[in-house]
Amino acid sequence: MSDLGDMTYEETVLRMVRLMFVAHQKRWVETSLRNLLGDWLRRVEERFAGVNGVGNKPSLLQNFSSLDDPLPFVETFFAKYPLAAEQLLAADDRVYFLAISQRPGQKPVPFWMRALKYGLRRYVDSK
Repeated sequence: MSDLGDMTYEETVLRMVRLMFVAHQKRWVETSLRNLLGDWLRRVEERFAGVNGVGNKPSLLQNFSSLDDPLPFVETFFAKYPLAAEQLLAADDRVYFLAISQRPGQKPVPFWMRALKYGLRRYVDSK
């Protein structure tokens, strides 16, 4: 298991999708997890939007429904922000990630707990 501080922005997003989106059923384990990814992607975009240019840029993520099937969106997102595949998370962003993962009403994020991941996968596959 990687520590959050050892991961790139792209790695965190891909791990979130892998653990929280049921690809073969094209659905999220829970809607709040989709929205969590959306909030995290907006933070990542804030970090990288001004890197290769100046001025305001419209957000790629206009609506969380763009994440109903996240893989095409994520591919487009990281094509637009390629440095996110190389840059390790900044300390402020690690704190932000943990804060949004633990906010009131947020379903638990199966990010680090291997046992939970396998239990969750069995649950999802039984639906």
